[in-house]
Amino acid sequence: VSVKSYEVATDQEGFTLLQHGRLTAFISYQIHLPTTLKSRFYSTELAAAQPMYPVFHNDFNGRMLARAFDAGMRRLYQSGRLAELFNNPALYQHARFEQLAQSL
Repeated sequence: VSVKSYEVATDQEGFTLLQHGRLTAFISYQIHLPTTLKSRFYSTELAAAQPMYPVFHNDFNGRMLARAFDAGMRRLYQSGRLAELFNNPALYQHARFEQLAQSL
């Protein structure tokens, strides 16, 4: 199958082009698919979600920074501020902070 790629500036632009027949397919995260369009398009998972981690140097300063990062994330989560910063309940749930908080 021959594929011609076309880069879009935003997910919204990609879904608009798909909706108007200007694209045959569009690759994006499921979370970005507008609810109003879910029933109009078929989607399939290309790859399972992978966690992302901050990486610190393996020295005294790196370990101190990692501890400060973990403590700060824990405070943000416990206070509810982390959810406010996301400003999007679906993205916040997708990030799985509840699971992370249990391990901290």
